[in-house]
Amino acid sequence: AWHGEGRAGGKAARRPLKVAVMGCVVNGPGEAAGADYGVAGGRDYGILFRKGERVGKYPADQLADRLLALIRGDLDEGRT
Repeated sequence: AWHGEGRAGGKAARRPLKVAVMGCVVNGPGEAAGADYGVAGGRDYGILFRKGERVGKYPADQLADRLLALIRGDLDEGRT
Protein backbone atom coordinates (compact mmCIF):
# COMPACT_ATOMS: atom_id res chain seq x y z
CA ALA A 1 0.00 0.00 0.00
CA TRP A 2 1.12 3.53 -0.71
CA HIS A 3 1.36 5.70 2.41
CA GLY A 4 1.68 9.43 2.08
CA GLU A 5 1.78 11.77 -0.87
CA GLY A 6 4.97 11.46 -2.91
CA ARG A 7 6.25 8.56 -0.83
CA ALA A 8 6.73 4.86 -1.45
CA GLY A 9 7.41 2.93 1.73
CA GLY A 10 8.72 5.95 3.61
CA LYS A 11 11.14 7.21 0.97
CA ALA A 12 10.35 10.67 -0.34
CA ALA A 13 10.74 11.60 -3.98
CA ARG A 14 12.57 14.82 -4.80
CA ARG A 15 9.54 15.92 -6.80
CA PRO A 16 5.97 14.73 -7.35
CA LEU A 17 5.83 11.56 -9.44
CA LYS A 18 3.36 10.91 -12.24
CA VAL A 19 2.06 7.33 -12.23
CA ALA A 20 -0.13 6.20 -15.14
CA VAL A 21 -2.58 3.32 -14.93
CA MET A 22 -3.51 2.20 -18.42
CA GLY A 23 -5.84 -0.49 -19.72
CA CYS A 24 -3.95 -1.56 -22.83
CA VAL A 25 -0.50 -3.16 -22.92
CA VAL A 26 -0.07 -2.28 -26.60
CA ASN A 27 -0.78 1.47 -26.52
CA GLY A 28 -0.51 2.22 -22.79
CA PRO A 29 3.22 2.98 -22.51
CA GLY A 30 3.19 5.28 -25.54
CA GLU A 31 0.04 7.10 -24.45
CA ALA A 32 1.50 7.64 -20.99
CA ALA A 33 5.05 8.48 -22.08
CA GLY A 34 4.92 11.65 -20.00
CA ALA A 35 4.49 9.65 -16.79
CA ASP A 36 7.43 8.73 -14.61
CA TYR A 37 6.03 5.24 -14.05
CA GLY A 38 3.12 3.23 -15.27
CA VAL A 39 1.29 -0.01 -15.37
CA ALA A 40 -0.74 -1.31 -18.30
CA GLY A 41 -3.01 -4.26 -17.75
CA GLY A 42 -3.80 -7.13 -20.09
CA ARG A 43 -6.05 -10.15 -19.57
CA ASP A 44 -3.88 -12.17 -17.15
CA TYR A 45 -0.76 -10.05 -17.10
CA GLY A 46 0.44 -6.51 -17.34
CA ILE A 47 3.57 -4.54 -18.03
CA LEU A 48 5.41 -1.94 -16.01
CA PHE A 49 7.10 0.99 -17.64
CA ARG A 50 9.34 3.88 -16.70
CA LYS A 51 9.20 7.05 -18.81
CA GLY A 52 7.47 5.15 -21.63
CA GLU A 53 10.05 2.33 -21.72
CA ARG A 54 8.97 -1.21 -20.86
CA VAL A 55 10.52 -2.55 -17.65
CA GLY A 56 8.90 -5.99 -17.45
CA LYS A 57 5.88 -8.23 -17.89
CA TYR A 58 4.24 -9.73 -14.77
CA PRO A 59 1.17 -11.70 -13.73
CA ALA A 60 -1.79 -9.41 -12.99
CA ASP A 61 -1.82 -10.26 -9.28
CA GLN A 62 1.79 -9.01 -8.91
CA LEU A 63 1.51 -5.68 -10.71
CA ALA A 64 0.88 -3.38 -7.75
CA ASP A 65 3.66 -4.89 -5.65
CA ARG A 66 6.08 -4.87 -8.57
CA LEU A 67 5.27 -1.23 -9.38
CA LEU A 68 5.93 -0.15 -5.80
CA ALA A 69 9.16 -2.19 -5.74
CA LEU A 70 10.30 -0.47 -8.95
CA ILE A 71 9.61 2.98 -7.52
CA ARG A 72 11.24 2.14 -4.17
CA GLY A 73 14.31 0.81 -5.96
CA ASP A 74 14.62 3.98 -7.99
CA LEU A 75 14.21 6.09 -4.85
CA ASP A 76 16.94 4.09 -3.11
CA GLU A 77 19.24 4.64 -6.10
CA GLY A 78 18.41 8.35 -6.31
CA ARG A 79 16.80 8.10 -9.76
CA THR A 80 13.69 10.08 -8.79
